[in-house]
Order: sequence, then C-alpha cells, then structure tokens
Amino acid sequence: MKLTVAFLSIVALSVFLTAAASPAHAPDLGGSPPSEARAEALAAQGDLVSVIVRVTPDGSGGVIVGKGNAAFPAGSYATIEVRASQGYEFLHWEDNPLETSPERTIRVPSDGTASVTYTAVFEQIVMADLVLMVKDGVGGTVRAEYAGNYLIGGGAFEDGASVIIDATPRDGYRFVKWSDGDRNPVRMVPVHAPRTEYVAEFEKIPGAVKSDDGVFDMWVVWAILGVFAATAAVSFVLFKPPEGRPPRKMTLFPKKEKGS
Repeated sequence: MKLTVAFLSIVALSVFLTAAASPAHAPDLGGSPPSEARAEALAAQGDLVSVIVRVTPDGSGGVIVGKGNAAFPAGSYATIEVRASQGYEFLHWEDNPLETSPERTIRVPSDGTASVTYTAVFEQIVMADLVLMVKDGVGGTVRAEYAGNYLIGGGAFEDGASVIIDATPRDGYRFVKWSDGDRNPVRMVPVHAPRTEYVAEFEKIPGAVKSDDGVFDMWVVWAILGVFAATAAVSFVLFKPPEGRPPRKMTLFPKKEKGS
C-alpha cells in the first residue's frame, strides 16, 4: 500500500512540474488574429506576461494562432509569427529592422511588465506592366518568359522583376534590334512600374518574296518554276510527231479549204 501511494505521488509531482515548465498559450478563440484582451486577461491570472503582436499597415497581415496575442510565463522563451495578406509581403519587425523573418523567438520580460507589444511591418506589392510590340506589326512575334511561363506580348509582374524577352522572326525576315538599341533577340530586362515597353524591329531578307498570304523564301519560287519546266518537258514528249511526218502547224484561226 505504501509503495502504491509513493508511486502515485511521484506521478502527480511529474505532472505538476511539466505543467509549470510549459508556457500558458492562449487557446484558439475562434478568430484571427487571437484577442489581445483575452491574452491580457490570462496574464492577470498569474505570473504571466501578455505578448501582443500587431501589424502595420492595418489589414496587411495576420497573427498565427498561438504565436502571438497570448500569455506566456515571465522569463520564458516564446515564438511569435505573422502571415502576409494577399497583395502584401513581410518586411521586418518594427523593434528590430534586421529581423526579416515573419517568425521569431523572443524572451518574455521578467521585470514585472504586464504586457509587451511587437509590431510586424508589411509592404504592399507593386505590380508593373511589361508591354512587348513589333514595329509596324510585321516580321515576327514577341513574348516574355518568367518562372517557366510564356506570355505573348508581355504581362503583369512585380515591380523590379527580371524577365526574359524573346523576339522570333517569321520566314523571310530577320531580327534587327529592340527599341533601346539592343541587338540580342533574347535578353533579360528589368520591369518597372507603372509600365515598361520594348518594341522589336524586323527586316525583310533580300531575295524573299512576299505574297498576299505572307512571306516565303526564294526556294518556293524555284520549286514552282521547276514544276512548270517538268510539265513542259512531258508535254513535248507526249505530243512529239512520228518520224518522217512534219509537225502540224497549230493556228488559232485555221483557213477554210476552197470549195468547202
């Protein structure tokens, strides 16, 4: 019996020590971010400090549940974390601009302070338009490449992004230069808000022939002439008169025989 009582006492003591060593995080209160008032209320119940996490500007981000706006034992270590809202990105913590991670570990004050506040700084993502065009609208196509995606004629990117632009000539044309004078058909360029524009210039290759349907190379012309030559040769062989017979004269308006 004494052994059983001693064993239960040890178990109870272990549970008590484990609970005392653990930070008293505020429970999920059903909202995001957790309530600052609830964290302060928990801190008032014992030797706890309310850790408040705020964001600036308003609406730019939120606090991860249990990692901010919670009560922690004085002198303990706590992890606070925020997440950016759509259209924003995290920059740094207001009390330490060198702290650029949205998740950080802090030391909870033990000097009798009832609450401590940390502010996360966010910045709105600025978008920039990249416009690609072809001079006079003829001679080739232009496109942008970013993160493995291809966009004909350009697209919208984050301000300051580096994007690959590509000018591809059509048959019978060759690339000349971009509107800024660069002669590389494929290159990487920075995109700046509100709008960045590049125009590709192409020129016709000497010897290329233009039809109503577009441009095609000179070999097409030679192929057509070859077909005509072959047809003429076959016609000459098929309609050649037999030996000894004079060739028949072909006239558009044959003369009528007398007496007929």
